[in-house]
Amino acid sequence: MKTKSCICIGRELGAGGREVARLLSERLSIPVYDKELLTRASLETGLSQEVFEQKDERSFLTTLRTLFSGNIVGEGAVSVLSEDQLFQWQSEAIRTIASEGPAIFLGRCADYVLRDQPNVLSVFLTANPTDRVARLVASLGITEKEAQECIEKGDRKRASYYNFYTFKKWGAATSYDVCLNTSLFGVERVADLIVNLLG
Repeated sequence: MKTKSCICIGRELGAGGREVARLLSERLSIPVYDKELLTRASLETGLSQEVFEQKDERSFLTTLRTLFSGNIVGEGAVSVLSEDQLFQWQSEAIRTIASEGPAIFLGRCADYVLRDQPNVLSVFLTANPTDRVARLVASLGITEKEAQECIEKGDRKRASYYNFYTFKKWGAATSYDVCLNTSLFGVERVADLIVNLLG
């Protein structure tokens, strides 16, 4: 592994972030954490793994609070379990994983969580609207209209979550080390560029 030992990937819905992460994982022989990260947080907190596997960040937190089993703070404590506490547990899992060796993190504000670490590269992936829609239509088997609705809703939720917890702006160039357009370069070339940027 080169100088940067952790790669944090933020991405627009439909920009191919998962594909890029997979390619990086294959080329660098390091693991990707997305749902796996939530499983790790589940193990470390004693919370149900099913709860941690919610796909959307904010709904994941809301559902977690709703379904919380009382393993940590006791029965009846659901109402006082804050999103901040849940974010903290997730952040601790990210920091623990990063301390154990090279890793690729998809979303989850990992770039902010690891902001004080010296060996982290933060990347944001974007794509042209038509390509994003086409990618969702192909991968999810939905209509173009449904794909557009998913993109609008997904981006809004990701931005809200990221902006709230990081005090930065989701998708803004100043929030990341580098921003890349997968429509311009393609996912293979984007993976190559990231590898070359590792130092």
